[in-house]
Amino acid sequence: DKKIFSQSLFSISNIKKSVRNMINEKIENFLNAPLKSISFGDITKSKVKDDIFILWGEEPIGKLKKGKSIYKPVAEALNSEYLSSENKLLVSAKLQKWLDNEISEVLHPLNKELDENLNSEIRAIVYNCYENFGNYPTEKYKDSLRVITKESKTQLSKLGIRIGAKYFYIPNLLKKKPIEYSAILWKTFNESDLSDILPLPTNGRVSFETEVKMPRDYWQSIGYLYIKNFLFRIDVFEKIFYIARQKIKNGPFLESSDLMNPIGCNSNQLKDIMVFCGFQYITISDEKKLFFFNSDKRETKKFNNKIKEKKISSKLKIKKDPNSPFAV
Repeated sequence: DKKIFSQSLFSISNIKKSVRNMINEKIENFLNAPLKSISFGDITKSKVKDDIFILWGEEPIGKLKKGKSIYKPVAEALNSEYLSSENKLLVSAKLQKWLDNEISEVLHPLNKELDENLNSEIRAIVYNCYENFGNYPTEKYKDSLRVITKESKTQLSKLGIRIGAKYFYIPNLLKKKPIEYSAILWKTFNESDLSDILPLPTNGRVSFETEVKMPRDYWQSIGYLYIKNFLFRIDVFEKIFYIARQKIKNGPFLESSDLMNPIGCNSNQLKDIMVFCGFQYITISDEKKLFFFNSDKRETKKFNNKIKEKKISSKLKIKKDPNSPFAV
């Protein structure tokens, strides 16, 4: 109690001196501790606007600050009147070393320098993938992909980059820990003031729903696509799109479990995904959707009218049996 003046062993000055000695001992232990004893803890309960703390064991010892680039945040020791400026620098340096190692290992190869021997044909693709958390729309390279060489495909594959129908993506970055680290980096660099809990998939789920309104580049940073509050992972989306493209070769196709189960969506969510893929649809009996490709809207209208005409004509062709119990 600062109001009580005392020269005894329990005076404020003596207590502070004792605490400083204890703190110095603790700092010595921390500086000699293995890097694996440091972590971010459980970030799934963190709010978008909250600082991301770095823990030693279960105790916060530092926090992240915005750095020069999104992949290079700064680790800083927490302030304390018992912590000398020299010790703070030592703690911060160790935290920074741990942070740099973690980002390099967990988010490999995002922090990697571009190989000078890279084929010029794919250099821009690799650069954009690295700059955007490992995924990037293929639309901008549509012409290049039509004539891409086998050598270029091999180089992309060795770098861990897959070519999807809609996106380039790196499968290794679509796992739980890399997704959480990507969210941390995005959050630290963009400094949002949202008070919502950071939206992340739980238990490794490939899709989830959320009411939290985040910028599109946040969803891209964690490797998910966003359509009407429904989020789904890019690699699983590519799998669904592939199945749909195989089905359409035989003409219009109905919604089915082999399209919905891998992504964990319902009929309406599948409809939104198929529309995003460029398909059109009509709703038939039992509220099932029939998907088809048609670039001409006038042809689509004719197609819909034909379906209606067939329904009407099929009803007219049915002859009633006057002796049937269902005749009424």
